[in-house]
Amino acid sequence: MEHRDGSGARTYVNLPENRQLSDVQVDPEANLNVSDARGKRMKKPQREGRAAPQQYYVDYLFPKGNVQDTSPHSAHGVDTKLRTAQIEMRLAEIEEAVYVLGRINEGAGREVAAANLRRKGNVGSSSKGLEGIDWAAWEGRLYLDEGVTVMGHSFGGATTVQCLRTERRFEWVGQGIALDAWGPATPSAGAAEGTGVIDKPLLSIGSEAFMHWEENFDRVVGVCREAATSGRGRSWMMTIRGSTHLSQTDFGVLYPTWMDLLCKTLVNPLRALYLTVAPSMEFLRLVLSAEQVEGARGVDFWPDEGILRTAVEPEAEVTKEHRPEEKWIASRLRVDNELRLRARRWLRWTRKKEEKGKGKRGLLVDWDDGNEIWMHFRPERGVMDREGDDEAKLNAKNDVEDESSSRASSAREGTAVKPEEDMTSWTTRTIDAVVGGG
Repeated sequence: MEHRDGSGARTYVNLPENRQLSDVQVDPEANLNVSDARGKRMKKPQREGRAAPQQYYVDYLFPKGNVQDTSPHSAHGVDTKLRTAQIEMRLAEIEEAVYVLGRINEGAGREVAAANLRRKGNVGSSSKGLEGIDWAAWEGRLYLDEGVTVMGHSFGGATTVQCLRTERRFEWVGQGIALDAWGPATPSAGAAEGTGVIDKPLLSIGSEAFMHWEENFDRVVGVCREAATSGRGRSWMMTIRGSTHLSQTDFGVLYPTWMDLLCKTLVNPLRALYLTVAPSMEFLRLVLSAEQVEGARGVDFWPDEGILRTAVEPEAEVTKEHRPEEKWIASRLRVDNELRLRARRWLRWTRKKEEKGKGKRGLLVDWDDGNEIWMHFRPERGVMDREGDDEAKLNAKNDVEDESSSRASSAREGTAVKPEEDMTSWTTRTIDAVVGGG
């Protein structure tokens, strides 16, 4: 799950043929700007007999009197009423998505395709829609009854936390991964009806930019402690050094110059993604069922770089050298001697281009192997398997560990890293395994 607090500034909705735009109820008190897909604002229902458009869009909802509630500097703080309602909407969307996946898993893929509204002729749709898919190949392939992983970034991270707390409603969810979660928008444990405390494994991976936002950092620490102190919960919390809020998305790869110049991101965008994916895979390897782990055996699918075994960093060792001025908290980092660092990087890039015929963009700051992350929170030794794994699951884990022992051997001493030249091949093999059913 990605942002839902406004990163997508406009939401398009396609209506089925048996619905009219006039059926859409618009609360006059709501801060909405509902228009049809041609940009005409909806004020009155369509006149009888007049053809109505089958799409409309809703602009971003700004909280009344608090349009900057996402900012750490908002005088009124987070609009908790709006954000809690949005989280509830996201939870309903998760339920609907899993229902559709369940229909596909049951063999009703053709019926799902027939009801799909994101097809040619509708706004925001693919020209191919869902044509050409072998639905029979998906029947019985999905694990949906238990052990489903919920993973979200930013406001999606807040939604992930709330999903883990809603046990009765999401009993099929087994664990969660929160990427740079928006802490102040996350409701307190038990605050919403039907919620309790997190009693499932949780992995939190944050950016350095958000780490310097103390209110957010403290809230995420509280969430991780909540998961760690419950009956079955286990939690990890780590920060990727030199990263900013969008480093865990493809935005950094698509727009590296913007991330570099505007956000002062220090970590290589590809490296930041790898340091997000690798510990996530390590986490899933630990918490998934034996059946799910064994399903990927024979493929280099479960990396074990020892990242989750990194020792907890004492608070005094977590450097604040890149903490920005207060006005830039959460949005960018500080880079001292920036001009000199950029000149050095340019010279290094030029030499590589002359020597090898091609240049590779370097980093403003290089960290030694084992120093690319800070581990703030993790289970104590022996707690990782405290749920009582049965013999089959332990054997499955051992088999996978044997296959990856050559890569993991150096990780025992700290956070091992995979050379960047191996990242592409590892990612390609992983994608091939998923797409090819391996």
